[in-house]
Amino acid sequence: MRILTISAFYPPYTYGGYEIRVGDIMNGLSARGHEICVLTTKPDQALKAASQSFAHPVIRRLHGPSRKLRFADRLTTRRLTRWLGIALVFLREVRQDIQDTALIEAQIRDFQPDLLYLGHIMPLTRALMPLLARQPLPIVADEGGKGLIYSWQDRGLWQRFQTEFPQKNGFLRCVKRAFNWLVFRLSRGRIKQEWTFPTNIQAFFNSNLNLNNALSEGAPLARTQDIHSGIDIAQFPFRREKEFGNPLTILVPGRIEENKGQLDAVRVGALLKAMGIPFELTLVGERWNQRYAEKVDAEILALGLKSQARILPMLSREELVRLYHQADITFFPSKYRSGFSRIPLEAMACGSILISYGNEGSDEIIRDGENGFLAREGDAEASAEILLRLLREPNLSAQISSNAREQIEKQFSMQTYLSNIEVFLRSTVENPRPGLTAHSVPRETK
Repeated sequence: MRILTISAFYPPYTYGGYEIRVGDIMNGLSARGHEICVLTTKPDQALKAASQSFAHPVIRRLHGPSRKLRFADRLTTRRLTRWLGIALVFLREVRQDIQDTALIEAQIRDFQPDLLYLGHIMPLTRALMPLLARQPLPIVADEGGKGLIYSWQDRGLWQRFQTEFPQKNGFLRCVKRAFNWLVFRLSRGRIKQEWTFPTNIQAFFNSNLNLNNALSEGAPLARTQDIHSGIDIAQFPFRREKEFGNPLTILVPGRIEENKGQLDAVRVGALLKAMGIPFELTLVGERWNQRYAEKVDAEILALGLKSQARILPMLSREELVRLYHQADITFFPSKYRSGFSRIPLEAMACGSILISYGNEGSDEIIRDGENGFLAREGDAEASAEILLRLLREPNLSAQISSNAREQIEKQFSMQTYLSNIEVFLRSTVENPRPGLTAHSVPRETK
Protein backbone atom coordinates (compact mmCIF):
# COMPACT_ATOMS: atom_id res chain seq x y z
CA MET A 1 0.00 0.00 0.00
CA ARG A 2 1.02 3.60 -0.60
CA ILE A 3 0.24 5.48 2.60
CA LEU A 4 0.35 9.25 3.03
CA THR A 5 0.54 10.01 6.75
CA ILE A 6 -0.47 13.41 8.12
CA SER A 7 0.67 13.77 11.72
CA ALA A 8 1.94 16.61 13.92
CA PHE A 9 5.25 16.46 15.83
CA TYR A 10 6.59 13.39 14.07
CA PRO A 11 9.71 12.03 15.79
CA PRO A 12 12.16 13.17 16.91
CA TYR A 13 10.26 16.43 17.61
CA THR A 14 7.71 14.82 19.92
CA TYR A 15 5.73 16.01 22.91
CA GLY A 16 4.54 12.62 24.12
CA GLY A 17 3.93 8.95 23.48
CA TYR A 18 1.28 9.50 20.79
CA GLU A 19 3.79 10.90 18.32
CA ILE A 20 6.33 8.18 19.15
CA ARG A 21 3.69 5.49 18.60
CA VAL A 22 2.76 6.89 15.18
CA GLY A 23 6.45 6.92 14.28
CA ASP A 24 6.85 3.28 15.39
CA ILE A 25 3.85 2.27 13.28
CA MET A 26 5.19 3.98 10.16
CA ASN A 27 8.62 2.41 10.66
CA GLY A 28 7.00 -0.98 11.09
CA LEU A 29 4.76 -0.66 8.03
CA SER A 30 7.70 0.58 5.99
CA ALA A 31 9.74 -2.46 7.06
CA ARG A 32 6.86 -4.66 5.87
CA GLY A 33 7.17 -3.25 2.38
CA HIS A 34 4.54 -0.51 2.35
CA GLU A 35 5.42 2.80 0.71
CA ILE A 36 5.20 5.55 3.34
CA CYS A 37 5.35 9.32 3.06
CA VAL A 38 4.90 11.48 6.16
CA LEU A 39 3.72 15.08 6.15
CA THR A 40 4.32 16.72 9.51
CA THR A 41 4.94 20.01 11.32
CA LYS A 42 8.10 22.06 11.09
CA PRO A 43 10.86 21.18 13.57
CA ASP A 44 10.26 22.72 16.97
CA GLN A 45 13.50 24.44 17.94
CA ALA A 46 12.37 24.46 21.58
CA LEU A 47 12.89 20.69 21.68
CA LYS A 48 16.37 19.27 22.06
CA ALA A 49 16.00 16.42 19.60
CA ALA A 50 18.78 14.36 18.04
CA SER A 51 18.52 13.99 14.28
CA GLN A 52 16.90 10.78 13.09
CA SER A 53 16.90 9.05 9.70
CA PHE A 54 13.98 7.15 8.20
CA ALA A 55 13.54 4.64 5.41
CA HIS A 56 10.65 6.77 4.14
CA PRO A 57 10.40 10.50 3.29
CA VAL A 58 9.38 12.85 6.11
CA ILE A 59 8.31 16.32 4.98
CA ARG A 60 8.40 18.87 7.82
CA ARG A 61 6.56 21.87 6.44
CA LEU A 62 3.14 22.05 8.11
CA HIS A 63 2.42 24.72 10.71
CA GLY A 64 1.88 23.76 14.32
CA PRO A 65 1.37 25.54 17.63
CA SER A 66 4.32 27.09 19.40
CA ARG A 67 5.19 26.52 23.05
CA LYS A 68 6.00 30.23 23.33
CA LEU A 69 3.63 33.14 22.76
CA ARG A 70 4.32 34.96 19.52
CA PHE A 71 4.01 38.71 19.03
CA ALA A 72 0.36 38.64 17.92
CA ASP A 73 -0.56 36.24 20.74
CA ARG A 74 0.97 38.58 23.31
CA LEU A 75 -1.11 41.46 21.96
CA THR A 76 -4.31 39.51 22.73
CA THR A 77 -3.34 39.38 26.41
CA ARG A 78 -3.38 43.19 26.80
CA ARG A 79 -6.61 45.14 27.03
CA LEU A 80 -5.53 48.01 24.78
CA THR A 81 -4.23 45.80 21.97
CA ARG A 82 -6.59 42.82 22.34
CA TRP A 83 -8.59 43.36 19.15
CA LEU A 84 -5.49 44.13 17.12
CA GLY A 85 -3.97 40.90 18.39
CA ILE A 86 -7.09 38.90 17.53
CA ALA A 87 -7.09 40.34 14.00
CA LEU A 88 -3.41 39.48 13.51
CA VAL A 89 -3.86 35.96 14.89
CA PHE A 90 -6.83 35.46 12.56
CA LEU A 91 -4.88 36.64 9.51
CA ARG A 92 -1.96 34.43 10.50
CA GLU A 93 -4.21 31.40 10.80
CA VAL A 94 -5.85 32.06 7.44
CA ARG A 95 -2.43 32.39 5.79
CA GLN A 96 -1.28 29.15 7.35
CA ASP A 97 -4.52 27.42 6.33
CA ILE A 98 -3.90 28.46 2.73
CA GLN A 99 -0.29 27.26 2.78
CA ASP A 100 -0.97 23.97 4.58
CA THR A 101 -3.95 22.96 2.44
CA ALA A 102 -1.89 23.70 -0.68
CA LEU A 103 0.93 21.51 0.61
CA ILE A 104 -1.42 18.64 1.53
CA GLU A 105 -3.22 18.79 -1.81
CA ALA A 106 0.07 18.85 -3.72
CA GLN A 107 1.42 15.90 -1.75
CA ILE A 108 -1.72 13.87 -2.44
CA ARG A 109 -1.38 14.66 -6.14
CA ASP A 110 2.35 13.86 -6.30
CA PHE A 111 2.45 10.76 -4.07
CA GLN A 112 -0.88 9.30 -5.26
CA PRO A 113 -1.52 7.27 -2.08
CA ASP A 114 -3.90 4.36 -1.71
CA LEU A 115 -5.09 5.88 1.56
CA LEU A 116 -4.62 8.82 3.89
CA TYR A 117 -3.47 8.02 7.42
CA LEU A 118 -4.28 10.63 10.06
CA GLY A 119 -2.11 10.42 13.15
CA HIS A 120 -1.83 13.28 15.64
CA ILE A 121 -4.08 15.86 13.95
CA MET A 122 -5.27 17.98 16.88
CA PRO A 123 -2.51 20.63 16.46
CA LEU A 124 -2.95 20.90 12.67
CA THR A 125 -4.92 23.36 10.54
CA ARG A 126 -8.69 23.42 11.11
CA ALA A 127 -9.06 23.49 7.34
CA LEU A 128 -7.79 19.91 7.12
CA MET A 129 -11.16 18.17 7.51
CA PRO A 130 -13.07 20.31 4.97
CA LEU A 131 -10.22 19.69 2.52
CA LEU A 132 -10.30 15.91 3.09
CA ALA A 133 -14.09 15.88 2.78
CA ARG A 134 -13.61 16.65 -0.91
CA GLN A 135 -11.01 13.90 -1.42
CA PRO A 136 -12.16 10.55 -2.87
CA LEU A 137 -9.37 8.64 -1.09
CA PRO A 138 -9.99 6.22 1.80
CA ILE A 139 -9.16 7.84 5.15
CA VAL A 140 -7.94 6.06 8.28
CA ALA A 141 -7.66 7.91 11.58
CA ASP A 142 -5.32 6.52 14.23
CA GLU A 143 -6.82 8.04 17.37
CA GLY A 144 -4.81 8.14 20.58
CA GLY A 145 -6.60 10.96 22.37
CA LYS A 146 -9.24 13.52 21.44
CA GLY A 147 -8.05 14.64 18.02
CA LEU A 148 -11.19 13.55 16.17
CA ILE A 149 -13.44 15.13 18.78
CA TYR A 150 -11.50 18.38 18.57
CA SER A 151 -11.53 18.36 14.77
CA TRP A 152 -15.29 17.77 14.80
CA GLN A 153 -16.13 20.43 17.37
CA ASP A 154 -13.52 23.17 16.86
CA ARG A 155 -13.84 24.53 13.33
CA GLY A 156 -11.22 27.23 13.65
CA LEU A 157 -11.12 31.01 13.38
CA TRP A 158 -12.17 31.00 9.72
CA GLN A 159 -15.54 29.46 10.58
CA ARG A 160 -15.90 31.77 13.57
CA PHE A 161 -15.41 34.65 11.17
CA GLN A 162 -18.23 33.29 9.00
CA THR A 163 -20.69 33.02 11.90
CA GLU A 164 -19.65 35.91 14.17
CA PHE A 165 -18.37 38.75 11.99
CA PRO A 166 -20.98 41.53 12.27
CA GLN A 167 -23.03 42.34 9.15
CA LYS A 168 -25.20 45.12 10.56
CA ASN A 169 -24.73 47.41 7.59
CA GLY A 170 -23.92 47.24 3.93
CA PHE A 171 -20.30 48.27 4.40
CA LEU A 172 -19.51 45.36 6.73
CA ARG A 173 -21.31 42.95 4.44
CA CYS A 174 -19.19 44.17 1.54
CA VAL A 175 -16.00 43.83 3.59
CA LYS A 176 -16.85 40.25 4.53
CA ARG A 177 -17.90 39.34 0.99
CA ALA A 178 -14.68 40.81 -0.43
CA PHE A 179 -12.49 39.04 2.12
CA ASN A 180 -14.21 35.70 1.48
CA TRP A 181 -13.68 36.14 -2.26
CA LEU A 182 -9.99 37.00 -1.71
CA VAL A 183 -9.34 33.96 0.48
CA PHE A 184 -11.21 31.71 -1.96
CA ARG A 185 -9.06 32.96 -4.83
CA LEU A 186 -5.76 32.86 -2.92
CA SER A 187 -6.48 29.31 -1.77
CA ARG A 188 -7.65 28.30 -5.26
CA GLY A 189 -10.94 27.16 -3.85
CA ARG A 190 -9.56 25.11 -0.98
CA ILE A 191 -10.83 27.49 1.76
CA LYS A 192 -14.60 27.90 1.46
CA GLN A 193 -17.30 29.55 3.52
CA GLU A 194 -19.15 26.34 4.29
CA TRP A 195 -17.72 23.77 6.68
CA THR A 196 -17.75 20.05 5.90
CA PHE A 197 -16.45 16.91 7.57
CA PRO A 198 -15.47 13.67 5.81
CA THR A 199 -18.14 10.98 6.01
CA ASN A 200 -15.77 8.15 5.14
CA ILE A 201 -13.27 8.22 8.03
CA GLN A 202 -12.58 4.76 9.37
CA ALA A 203 -10.90 5.04 12.76
CA PHE A 204 -9.07 2.69 15.06
CA PHE A 205 -8.60 3.67 18.69
CA ASN A 206 -5.88 2.54 21.06
CA SER A 207 -8.40 2.02 23.86
CA ASN A 208 -12.11 1.47 24.41
CA LEU A 209 -11.99 4.63 26.49
CA ASN A 210 -11.01 6.74 23.47
CA LEU A 211 -13.49 5.01 21.19
CA ASN A 212 -16.40 5.65 23.55
CA ASN A 213 -15.30 9.26 24.10
CA ALA A 214 -15.42 9.92 20.35
CA LEU A 215 -18.77 8.24 19.80
CA SER A 216 -20.36 9.96 22.80
CA GLU A 217 -19.36 13.35 21.35
CA GLY A 218 -20.99 12.48 18.02
CA ALA A 219 -17.86 12.37 15.85
CA PRO A 220 -19.12 11.08 12.46
CA LEU A 221 -17.11 7.93 11.78
CA ALA A 222 -17.93 5.37 9.13
CA ARG A 223 -16.29 2.48 11.01
CA THR A 224 -14.51 2.11 14.34
CA GLN A 225 -12.36 -0.52 16.01
CA ASP A 226 -10.40 -0.80 19.23
CA ILE A 227 -6.77 -1.86 18.67
CA HIS A 228 -4.68 -1.56 21.82
CA SER A 229 -1.16 -0.23 21.37
CA GLY A 230 1.83 -2.54 21.25
CA ILE A 231 5.50 -2.16 22.06
CA ASP A 232 8.71 -3.63 20.69
CA ILE A 233 9.40 -6.18 23.41
CA ALA A 234 13.01 -6.50 22.23
CA GLN A 235 13.53 -2.89 23.27
CA PHE A 236 11.92 -3.55 26.68
CA PRO A 237 13.51 -6.82 27.88
CA PHE A 238 12.38 -8.53 31.07
CA ARG A 239 15.05 -8.09 33.76
CA ARG A 240 15.27 -7.53 37.50
CA GLU A 241 18.46 -5.84 38.69
CA LYS A 242 17.71 -6.13 42.41
CA GLU A 243 15.67 -8.13 44.86
CA PHE A 244 12.30 -6.63 45.66
CA GLY A 245 12.48 -3.97 48.40
CA ASN A 246 15.25 -2.81 50.75
CA PRO A 247 15.06 -0.14 49.56
CA LEU A 248 11.74 -0.09 47.77
CA THR A 249 12.43 1.61 44.43
CA ILE A 250 9.51 3.51 42.87
CA LEU A 251 9.54 5.03 39.38
CA VAL A 252 7.01 7.62 38.15
CA PRO A 253 7.51 8.34 34.41
CA GLY A 254 5.58 11.04 32.55
CA ARG A 255 5.72 14.73 31.78
CA ILE A 256 5.40 16.78 34.93
CA GLU A 257 1.97 18.37 34.97
CA GLU A 258 -0.97 18.26 37.35
CA ASN A 259 -3.01 15.56 35.61
CA LYS A 260 -0.05 13.19 35.66
CA GLY A 261 -0.31 13.07 39.46
CA GLN A 262 3.30 13.37 40.61
CA LEU A 263 2.20 15.03 43.86
CA ASP A 264 0.31 11.85 44.74
CA ALA A 265 3.54 9.88 44.40
CA VAL A 266 5.35 12.28 46.71
CA ARG A 267 2.60 11.84 49.32
CA VAL A 268 2.87 8.07 49.08
CA GLY A 269 6.58 8.54 49.77
CA ALA A 270 5.77 10.57 52.88
CA LEU A 271 3.63 7.70 54.20
CA LEU A 272 6.43 5.20 53.59
CA LYS A 273 8.86 7.43 55.46
CA ALA A 274 6.44 7.74 58.37
CA MET A 275 6.25 3.92 58.53
CA GLY A 276 10.03 3.63 58.50
CA ILE A 277 10.19 1.83 55.14
CA PRO A 278 13.37 2.56 53.14
CA PHE A 279 12.52 3.73 49.62
CA GLU A 280 13.79 5.67 46.64
CA LEU A 281 11.36 7.70 44.52
CA THR A 282 12.32 8.77 40.99
CA LEU A 283 10.16 11.12 38.94
CA VAL A 284 11.22 11.38 35.32
CA GLY A 285 9.81 13.62 32.59
CA GLU A 286 9.83 17.03 31.00
CA ARG A 287 8.74 19.93 33.20
CA TRP A 288 5.67 20.57 31.06
CA ASN A 289 4.01 22.84 33.63
CA GLN A 290 6.72 24.79 35.41
CA ARG A 291 4.41 26.06 38.16
CA TYR A 292 3.29 22.54 39.00
CA ALA A 293 6.86 21.25 38.83
CA GLU A 294 7.90 23.88 41.37
CA LYS A 295 4.99 22.77 43.57
CA VAL A 296 6.28 19.19 43.43
CA ASP A 297 9.79 20.41 44.35
CA ALA A 298 8.36 22.36 47.29
CA GLU A 299 6.33 19.37 48.51
CA ILE A 300 9.41 17.14 48.47
CA LEU A 301 11.26 19.66 50.64
CA ALA A 302 8.28 20.28 52.95
CA LEU A 303 7.84 16.55 53.62
CA GLY A 304 11.55 16.04 54.26
CA LEU A 305 12.06 13.72 51.27
CA LYS A 306 15.05 15.40 49.67
CA SER A 307 17.31 12.38 50.29
CA GLN A 308 14.71 9.86 49.06
CA ALA A 309 13.14 11.62 46.04
CA ARG A 310 14.67 12.96 42.84
CA ILE A 311 13.35 14.47 39.63
CA LEU A 312 15.08 13.63 36.34
CA PRO A 313 14.51 15.28 32.96
CA MET A 314 13.03 13.42 30.00
CA LEU A 315 15.36 10.53 29.12
CA SER A 316 16.12 8.42 26.09
CA ARG A 317 14.34 5.09 25.73
CA GLU A 318 17.50 3.22 26.70
CA GLU A 319 17.91 5.24 29.88
CA LEU A 320 14.24 4.78 30.77
CA VAL A 321 14.50 1.01 30.29
CA ARG A 322 17.42 0.99 32.72
CA LEU A 323 15.21 2.74 35.29
CA TYR A 324 12.39 0.24 34.72
CA HIS A 325 14.82 -2.61 35.44
CA GLN A 326 15.90 -0.93 38.69
CA ALA A 327 12.37 -0.07 39.82
CA ASP A 328 10.43 -2.48 42.03
CA ILE A 329 7.32 -0.41 41.33
CA THR A 330 6.19 1.79 38.47
CA PHE A 331 3.51 4.11 39.84
CA PHE A 332 1.15 5.52 37.20
CA PRO A 333 -1.08 8.09 38.97
CA SER A 334 -2.39 9.74 35.80
CA LYS A 335 -5.80 11.41 36.08
CA TYR A 336 -6.45 11.72 32.34
CA ARG A 337 -9.77 10.26 31.18
CA SER A 338 -8.54 9.77 27.63
CA GLY A 339 -5.62 8.26 25.75
CA PHE A 340 -3.80 4.98 26.24
CA SER A 341 -0.37 5.43 27.73
CA ARG A 342 2.36 2.97 26.82
CA ILE A 343 4.07 3.49 30.18
CA PRO A 344 2.10 0.60 31.76
CA LEU A 345 3.02 -1.70 28.85
CA GLU A 346 6.70 -0.75 29.09
CA ALA A 347 6.86 -1.25 32.86
CA MET A 348 5.05 -4.59 32.71
CA ALA A 349 7.36 -5.78 29.93
CA CYS A 350 10.48 -4.87 31.92
CA GLY A 351 9.43 -6.58 35.15
CA SER A 352 8.52 -3.51 37.20
CA ILE A 353 5.22 -3.98 39.05
CA LEU A 354 2.57 -1.52 37.94
CA ILE A 355 0.29 0.39 40.29
CA SER A 356 -2.22 2.59 38.46
CA TYR A 357 -5.38 4.58 38.98
CA GLY A 358 -6.73 2.85 35.89
CA ASN A 359 -6.81 6.00 33.78
CA GLU A 360 -5.52 6.47 30.21
CA GLY A 361 -6.96 3.04 29.43
CA SER A 362 -4.70 1.19 31.86
CA ASP A 363 -7.70 -0.49 33.50
CA GLU A 364 -8.25 -2.28 30.17
CA ILE A 365 -5.01 -4.24 30.57
CA ILE A 366 -4.59 -4.58 34.35
CA ARG A 367 -6.10 -7.57 36.14
CA ASP A 368 -5.97 -6.29 39.69
CA GLY A 369 -3.73 -8.45 41.86
CA GLU A 370 -2.71 -10.72 38.94
CA ASN A 371 -0.54 -8.66 36.58
CA GLY A 372 -0.58 -5.33 38.41
CA PHE A 373 -2.67 -3.28 40.81
CA LEU A 374 -5.47 -0.73 40.56
CA ALA A 375 -5.60 1.89 43.31
CA ARG A 376 -8.25 4.46 44.15
CA GLU A 377 -7.45 7.78 42.51
CA GLY A 378 -5.80 10.23 44.89
CA ASP A 379 -5.83 7.76 47.81
CA ALA A 380 -2.22 7.69 49.01
CA GLU A 381 -3.10 5.30 51.85
CA ALA A 382 -4.55 2.75 49.40
CA SER A 383 -1.40 2.88 47.25
CA ALA A 384 0.81 2.54 50.33
CA GLU A 385 -1.21 -0.49 51.47
CA ILE A 386 -0.49 -2.22 48.15
CA LEU A 387 3.21 -1.61 48.69
CA LEU A 388 3.02 -3.03 52.21
CA ARG A 389 1.27 -6.14 50.89
CA LEU A 390 4.04 -6.70 48.35
CA LEU A 391 6.70 -6.31 51.05
CA ARG A 392 4.86 -8.79 53.30
CA GLU A 393 4.40 -11.37 50.54
CA PRO A 394 7.79 -11.79 48.83
CA ASN A 395 6.55 -14.43 46.35
CA LEU A 396 3.73 -12.21 45.12
CA SER A 397 5.95 -9.68 43.36
CA ALA A 398 7.73 -12.35 41.30
CA GLN A 399 4.44 -13.92 40.24
CA ILE A 400 2.89 -10.61 39.21
CA SER A 401 5.99 -9.60 37.23
CA SER A 402 5.95 -12.94 35.41
CA ASN A 403 2.22 -12.70 34.64
CA ALA A 404 2.62 -9.17 33.32
CA ARG A 405 5.48 -10.06 30.98
CA GLU A 406 3.57 -13.08 29.67
CA GLN A 407 0.56 -10.91 28.85
CA ILE A 408 2.71 -8.33 27.03
CA GLU A 409 4.33 -11.03 24.90
CA LYS A 410 1.00 -12.64 23.98
CA GLN A 411 -1.18 -9.56 23.43
CA PHE A 412 0.82 -6.36 23.19
CA SER A 413 3.89 -6.96 21.04
CA MET A 414 4.59 -4.48 18.25
CA GLN A 415 4.36 -7.20 15.61
CA THR A 416 0.87 -8.20 16.77
CA TYR A 417 -0.11 -4.54 16.84
CA LEU A 418 1.20 -3.92 13.32
CA SER A 419 -0.59 -6.99 11.98
CA ASN A 420 -3.90 -5.79 13.42
CA ILE A 421 -3.38 -2.33 11.91
CA GLU A 422 -2.42 -3.84 8.57
CA VAL A 423 -5.67 -5.80 8.45
CA PHE A 424 -7.61 -2.62 9.27
CA LEU A 425 -5.84 -0.62 6.54
CA ARG A 426 -6.35 -3.28 3.87
CA SER A 427 -10.05 -3.58 4.69
CA THR A 428 -10.35 0.21 4.43
CA VAL A 429 -8.79 0.25 0.96
CA GLU A 430 -11.05 -2.61 -0.14
CA ASN A 431 -14.19 -0.99 1.32
CA PRO A 432 -13.53 2.78 1.51
CA ARG A 433 -17.15 3.79 2.25
CA PRO A 434 -18.75 1.18 4.49
CA GLY A 435 -21.70 3.36 5.46
CA LEU A 436 -22.21 5.58 8.49
CA THR A 437 -22.89 4.10 11.90
CA ALA A 438 -25.78 5.20 14.07
CA HIS A 439 -23.36 7.48 15.92
CA SER A 440 -22.07 9.07 12.74
CA VAL A 441 -24.79 11.25 11.23
CA PRO A 442 -23.10 14.51 10.13
CA ARG A 443 -24.50 17.70 11.54
CA GLU A 444 -25.81 20.25 9.11
CA THR A 445 -23.45 23.13 8.53
CA LYS A 446 -24.70 26.27 10.15
